[in-house]
Amino acid sequence: MCQIYVNKMGKFFLIFIFSSFARLSYQEEYCYVDDQNPYVYFSSATAYSNVRSMNFEAAKNCEPIYTWGLIKHGTTYMSKDQIESTEKLFSIRDEILKNHREKRGKLCQKDLNNLESWNLKLDKNKADQLVTPGMIDQMQFARRLKSVFSSLFKSTAEEYYEFQTSSSKITKEGSIAFVGEILQKNVKGKDAKELGIIENSWINEDENQNADVEEMKKILNSEETSRVMKEISTRLGFEKVLPFGLLTSMYEVCAFENAWGTDPTPAFCAAFLRDELQMIEYVWDLGNYYSYGYGNTKNDNFGKPLFEDMLNKIIDASDGKLTKKGSFLFSEQSPISAIIKKLGLYHDEQPLKHDNYQIMTNSRKWRSSIIDCFSSNILAVVYSCSGDNHKRVEFYHNENSIKIPQCEKDYCSIKELKQLKSKINVEAAEKKNPEEKTDDNSPPKSDGKNKDDTPKDKYPEENKNSDKSQPTNPDDGNKNRDKSQPGNTAAEEKNQNSGATVILINLGVLCLSCCFCLLAFYTNYN
Repeated sequence: MCQIYVNKMGKFFLIFIFSSFARLSYQEEYCYVDDQNPYVYFSSATAYSNVRSMNFEAAKNCEPIYTWGLIKHGTTYMSKDQIESTEKLFSIRDEILKNHREKRGKLCQKDLNNLESWNLKLDKNKADQLVTPGMIDQMQFARRLKSVFSSLFKSTAEEYYEFQTSSSKITKEGSIAFVGEILQKNVKGKDAKELGIIENSWINEDENQNADVEEMKKILNSEETSRVMKEISTRLGFEKVLPFGLLTSMYEVCAFENAWGTDPTPAFCAAFLRDELQMIEYVWDLGNYYSYGYGNTKNDNFGKPLFEDMLNKIIDASDGKLTKKGSFLFSEQSPISAIIKKLGLYHDEQPLKHDNYQIMTNSRKWRSSIIDCFSSNILAVVYSCSGDNHKRVEFYHNENSIKIPQCEKDYCSIKELKQLKSKINVEAAEKKNPEEKTDDNSPPKSDGKNKDDTPKDKYPEENKNSDKSQPTNPDDGNKNRDKSQPGNTAAEEKNQNSGATVILINLGVLCLSCCFCLLAFYTNYN
């Protein structure tokens, strides 16, 4: 009897080992080049096409009378330092291939073939310049603006619009491409000044933001980072852990080639698994969060001139004091984050820390991939609506309608924005008198009726019970949201079924194991 029991348990153990081996074999046979839903979120180096809303539209039964927009530069070339680091990857590539010939490493053969044919040629003379996809993003955004808010762009006369840019070359180049579409002009060979684009340094003022780098240091020295570095190094066939700087170079070339769109399967992306890309994205998010976001309590004045410019022009337009139909400002990364912070958007109750990555990885709102991707933008549109004697303002982030926490409804009333302006003036006065200073490091809060700073449905009257929760994980943010609602990005559309695929595969392996178990017990009993 004992012998029969031992035999049965032995067979069951063998079956368990077989099923486990089958699952491990599946994981090891993963090929990046065959991945139909690759991870495409690389913090501020994320392509705009992977983030923007597919449902950009104006408010129902309303006529837009003015819009204010802040637009980040489009996709760029690498910096000189990044180019130099990338050039060193050719020798690393050769070592990876050698490691696999010597039976070390875990990349599949298709990814090795892709890596072997990798021949990225970079030109240092193009460092930090706007690339063609960046130009196209700015032009196409201008076209969609004209389509969605057509009544604002009936005229192509310059006097109806205001264009301002920072002194950066890439913002100037992007503004030229954008203005060419708005004014329907041939901009080839023309500079910003010829097109009436004003250069203003205050758009990117005070770049010294007193960033807190302690959390960055801590996460780079954490066990989690060490584990990820070791696993990547082992996968590539190295016995020693590769330096973080080298892994960063691999990550950057993966991100930039993805944003450029020159290669549908960037070779060095195969070095990383999805959870590792999410981990590195979180490290970059910490840098942004403690430089321009809620983690930096010393930069509250950063972006203030921009914020005041937006509020003043919105209020003037609603009062009929502004003849302009639109004001557009072109900036680099930091002002976008500053405006986001001042609007109280994407605020996490729990701050991002080096030791809460596992908790925040899929739940945090502050994501640079969403907030500060290439060509990211903030729009404020003033509407005059039928049946309403008062003007209203709706905000858009990356063409996605969003609710502002300071406002009671899905849109903001002019009264609420005037109150916000007064609050800013009071806070400024309090800072001049430290004895009366209150805690102003927290984002503005709503009255508690609706705390979500969320992308919202365009028809609140028809969807009063709809879920307005903001997608916090770009990889699965729309799993529980109807595709007709704003916020579905191109990449999100592709990733809708990725989670289900993994579950089905795991269920298949489990079912196979159960079948073998039943077969083994049946054989023993007979």
